[in-house]
Formats: sequence, structure tokens, C-alpha cells
Amino acid sequence: MYTDYTQGFEMLSQSQKTRKLMDDEYRDAETGLVFCSSCHTPRQSNCLGRYILPVPCRCQEEKDAREEAALREWNKRRRLDQLVEAGVTHKAYRDYTFDRDDGRNPEITEICRRYAEHFKEMKQLENGILFYGNAGKGKTFFACCIANALLDRGIPVLVTSLSYLVQNRMEAMRQEAYKINLDDFDCIVLDDIGIEKFSPTAANIVDEISLLKKPVIVTTNLNPMQLKDSQNENFRQYSRLVGLCGTKLLVDNGKSRLDIGNHKGRQAEKILRKR
Repeated sequence: MYTDYTQGFEMLSQSQKTRKLMDDEYRDAETGLVFCSSCHTPRQSNCLGRYILPVPCRCQEEKDAREEAALREWNKRRRLDQLVEAGVTHKAYRDYTFDRDDGRNPEITEICRRYAEHFKEMKQLENGILFYGNAGKGKTFFACCIANALLDRGIPVLVTSLSYLVQNRMEAMRQEAYKINLDDFDCIVLDDIGIEKFSPTAANIVDEISLLKKPVIVTTNLNPMQLKDSQNENFRQYSRLVGLCGTKLLVDNGKSRLDIGNHKGRQAEKILRKR
């Protein structure tokens, strides 16, 4: 084995000693090594005083670094496109980002930013957020701001509605169509809970989500009293979802309120609120 390596070095060294110069090269008179005419750094190295081996000059290193950076960026964009295609069920959700925040709810904006920034801790706590309040006040916007911030970091997020998931399950059963696998995502955003009708399929989906032990972000027009109303036919699935959200945020025309729902919420508050 050692002889094979030695012979390989000998052959490579000999080819380097006798190779022709390219147009952008010259041979250094003092060392006899080939140098780059642009950056004047060597393209050959004298190894152990015996072997002449090829090395990249500074120009080549910089070019390689640019190409590697471009490839990483391409892979990042491709990964993001794949995540969005897999997890964002409505294109409009991608339009809601922190860059487009109008600043009407600075406290909620700060909490949402910190939730996204500290998602690793939120995931460990299995702590989600319930955004509630009247229609058109920004609940979906803030939920999607978090989701898009996570997606941009390469974290798989499902942004959808319970109604959409029910429809997806029904289509998958009838037509053998693609079934969304909830376990593929690190975070699940369910938009506009409370508009769907009760169904065993919806209840089963909520049960499945609760067993995943992953952060769930929910938006709803219902208030906490309505969500806790045991007379509501959807009470069981609502209570399951609310239980997954230790942090509860009221969003309403510049007004906000942070409610701490359980132990997870109390632990999360230490992170989400600057002390």
C-alpha cells in the first residue's frame, strides 16, 4: 500500500515538473514553481523537498469559495421551495412577514419575533401560541410571520387550516391522493379554528396533532369562554388545541394581552418577555 502511494506521488510530481505553462502562469526563477500571473501566489508546492504537487492559487481559492457559496445559496433556495410546497397550503400565507408589519401591535410583534428566534426552546417546551380576537385584527398575519421566519431558516412548518386537513384526508381516502403527513413538520399552524363543522375526521386530526408533542400555533375568532364552552359540539377538539398553546395572545386594534395558560406557558414567558 505504501509503495502504491509513493508511486502515485512520483507520477504526479513528474507530470507537474514537465507540464506546460498556461497563459496566466509563469515559473518562478528562484523556486522553479509555477505561479499565477494575476495574484502572484504559487500553483505548485514543494512537498518534503521531493515532490512537486499542485495547489490552488489565491485566485482559484477565491473562485472556489464563490462557487461553493453560490451552491449553498442555491441549495438553500431549493430547500425553501420544497418546504413551502410541502407545508404552505395557500400562497397568501407567504405574504405575511415581519418586514410587512405595520407596527400597530409592537408588544405582540416582539413576542412573535422572540418565539421564532427561540424556537428551539419553544420546541423543547412543546409550547404553542393561541392568537384570538375579532376578525381582521392580524391574528393570521402574526402566526404566518412566525411560520415564514422559521421556513426561511429551513425549519419545516405546516401552515394550513383544520378544514383543509379534513378535506385532504377525505380526498386521500377517496382518490388515493397525497396525504399530508403531520409528523414531517416541526411546527403546525392552524388558521381560523372555529369555522369548521364537527366531524370525526377533524377530531382524529386534532388527536393526532396532540400526540405529536410539537409546537402548534392556532388562530381563532372565538374568545376563551367560547373555546371552553362544553356545550359546543367541537368542545373536545377545541380544548385539545387550546391545551397545546401555553401562550395565549389577544390581538385587537393595537391592544394586546398575553395570557399564560399552563406550566409550559409560564416557562415560555421567561423567554418571550424581555426582563
